[in-house]
Amino acid sequence: MLVHFDNNGTQFETKQYLVQIFDADDGLCCASMKTALEIIDWLGMSDCYPEMKIKVYDVETHFGSIEELEVHGTWHNHKDPLYIKVTHSDGTVEFDGYGTDH
Repeated sequence: MLVHFDNNGTQFETKQYLVQIFDADDGLCCASMKTALEIIDWLGMSDCYPEMKIKVYDVETHFGSIEELEVHGTWHNHKDPLYIKVTHSDGTVEFDGYGTDH
C-alpha cells in the first residue's frame, strides 16, 4: 500500500495492484504496480491502443497469494459504455470507475 497525506495531514492508504501490459505488436510485456485510479485511466484509453492487453492481480489482500482479477473495460455494457469495472472471479467488484469518450 502507498501511504498518502491529505491537506489536513490525515494519513490514508491506497491499495496497489500488480499489472501486466502486453503489446501484441512487438511481443513485449511489462509489469508494474498501479493504483485503481491509474488502472481505470489506462483502461479508459485502451480503445486507442487495441494491440495492448492488460492483466490485473490483487497481491495485497492475502499474504502469499496472488489473485487474477477480471477486467471489464469500456464498452462491456452498451447501456453505460464508459463504465469500467475490475472484479473478483465471483463477480464481486474490486473497484470501478468511468473512462473518457474519445
